[in-house]
Amino acid sequence: MSADLAKRPIIAVMVENHPDARPQSGLSSAGVVYEALAEGGITRFQAYFQDVSASAIGPVRSLRPYYIDWALEFGAPVAHAGGSADALNLIGPTGLKALNALVIGAPSFYRTKDRIAPHNLYTNSSLLDKLLASKGWAATPTFTVNARKADAPNSSPAHTNIHIEYSSAGYAVDYKYDGATNSYNRYLAGKAHTDRNSGQIIKVKNVVVLYTGTTNLNDGYGHVKLDTLGTGNALVFRDGTVVKGTWSKDSRTNRTKLLDGAGQEIALAVGNTWYSIVPTTKTVTY
Repeated sequence: MSADLAKRPIIAVMVENHPDARPQSGLSSAGVVYEALAEGGITRFQAYFQDVSASAIGPVRSLRPYYIDWALEFGAPVAHAGGSADALNLIGPTGLKALNALVIGAPSFYRTKDRIAPHNLYTNSSLLDKLLASKGWAATPTFTVNARKADAPNSSPAHTNIHIEYSSAGYAVDYKYDGATNSYNRYLAGKAHTDRNSGQIIKVKNVVVLYTGTTNLNDGYGHVKLDTLGTGNALVFRDGTVVKGTWSKDSRTNRTKLLDGAGQEIALAVGNTWYSIVPTTKTVTY
């Protein structure tokens, strides 16, 4: 990333993953994406945009408390459409820079006519840039960056397919290693996961699995509690290989650390990173 691009503000957008929201728009333009359970076994994305602009981003959906903890790591404002009561009640106390589409409305957020609500709420990078500027939130990011390593394509990768289970088969994910680009092609529910903006399959340079304690809140909505603070097991996939290690996060505002068996930081390949927040009761095969 050039020095000028590194100074651009960073923003996170909540993007849904209900089948009626697929294919989503803008995910391939995000530098970082978190995928975690949101409700009823359905996963949701929190996509971070900085150096690459997206002509459309969405569908935009609601916030959950654990997404706040990740956004605070980056000091990032979050665009969302409402949220669970627990999440909305945390916005003030945590100081999250929240951009609630249901309050802000047009022109920063808009609904399309080709999908039914609530699966038709969108924004884009240009609109978000203007919104951040109007709020005085267009600051240069100050978050701690991950250690990086040189690109190292693998002619004989040990792990050519990563299979991740979150709940049901409709939300199962596969990442298939592509040696030509030294990245992973993403598949969702057994099909190529494409970006609606381009029609192309989503490619990921780093796949990071964070095994996380997950509790069903039994609130009638299928909401869950994720243990974002503390430590747990982690898998870091890049270059067709895997590094087994641990993750740790000791406060809401501190970055999640990825450490190998020797306690050293695990370097990521240059490029985008998708974090898979996987319940400790589920299995990742590779």
